[in-house]
Amino acid sequence: MTDATNDVVIGSVRKNAREVLVVGLQHFRGHDLVGLRVFAEDGAGKRVPTKAGLNVRVALLDDLIALLVKARDEARSRGMLP
Repeated sequence: MTDATNDVVIGSVRKNAREVLVVGLQHFRGHDLVGLRVFAEDGAGKRVPTKAGLNVRVALLDDLIALLVKARDEARSRGMLP
C-alpha cells in the first residue's frame, strides 16, 4: 500500500484541453518511485487519474533524464522543436 504521507507532486504539464500529465514521487511496497500519470477532468471539473502513466524506480531517474534530453535534441535536429 502506498504511504500517502511520502507522496509528493512535483509539477504538471497540460497535455491537451482535457488532460494533464502529473509528475510525482512516491514510496510503494518498499520502493521509491517517480511517476508520470495522466489526469483527466471529470464532468464536475475535478482531476481524476487515468490508467495512462508509468512508475519507475528513482534510481533510474538520471538515465531517464539523459534519454529525454537525447529525445529533445533529436526532435530539434529534425525541426520538430525550435
